[in-house]
Amino acid sequence: MWRWTEVDPFGHTIYCAEETWQRKTAQRSVLAAHEAAVRATVRDPDAVYDDAQSTASTREEGNPAAQVVRHVGFGRTHGQYAGKVLNVVVKWLPEAATGQVTGFVSTVFPSRRVARRLELRWEREL
Repeated sequence: MWRWTEVDPFGHTIYCAEETWQRKTAQRSVLAAHEAAVRATVRDPDAVYDDAQSTASTREEGNPAAQVVRHVGFGRTHGQYAGKVLNVVVKWLPEAATGQVTGFVSTVFPSRRVARRLELRWEREL
């Protein structure tokens, strides 16, 4: 069951499962108050980064065409997460028949900075 869907800047439909959202907000209860910011970060991120390490792990687990990316938003949260980087980790999977890419939110978390191991794929023009 999907909690929500958004379309990212690449035209990919991104799905967030109800179960994924409930699990993540159970781990970080104050994250629930930032659902609109999470959705906006998927729909209109400040940057999107390739995550080669997570992509390799996902491919080893049996998804050979998967690509793991992070949609990142700066300054979108408030309260105890104010000033944090909002990370929405998305697994892109191409559909076998059409090759069209669909994404699935795998986790959401705030951080102090963008991880150094990530490679910039796309950045919003200012």
